[in-house]
Amino acid sequence: MTNKTPLEEAFEGEIWAPTEFFANHFKLWVAVFVQSGIATFVLYSWVTSDSDQMMVPVLCAVLYGIAWLFMQEARDTRPILKFSDEGLEDRRHGFTPWDKIAFYQYKKTIFSQAFGYTLVKGALPPKAVAIFRIQSMINKLSGRPARVWQKHMVVGGLEPMLYGARAKRPALDKT
Repeated sequence: MTNKTPLEEAFEGEIWAPTEFFANHFKLWVAVFVQSGIATFVLYSWVTSDSDQMMVPVLCAVLYGIAWLFMQEARDTRPILKFSDEGLEDRRHGFTPWDKIAFYQYKKTIFSQAFGYTLVKGALPPKAVAIFRIQSMINKLSGRPARVWQKHMVVGGLEPMLYGARAKRPALDKT
């Protein structure tokens, strides 16, 4: 006779970890309003002054464009990362099977925390290949995996991402 609850008996022998991870929508909306507010203030100041600097409207257009990108991310309710037995689904770069993943890594430094993955040499994601290559080059300079998420970007932090990846493919852990 065991003293286990029905829930413990149902999951006996299995490692449970979350498999879907979502963007921090609150912080994205704050970024939208801050970016738009700064652009509006600068544009208003320029219009009400006698300045003939034509660079100001260009700068404001860039700021509004960045705010628009943040808004698009905030409105997207799909998970930013999803683990399955077959592979991982990155919202931006699509589905990648585990055999194309070289490793994943959780990296904690004094200034930041990051979780990410790197593809095997020669493999490319199915979507947004140019963005992936640029991110990969920038992240390589700082010693991080090719595709990363920062702690502030993810609801619940990054440790659950690490546990979710370990539950599916522990051999690829480079942490």
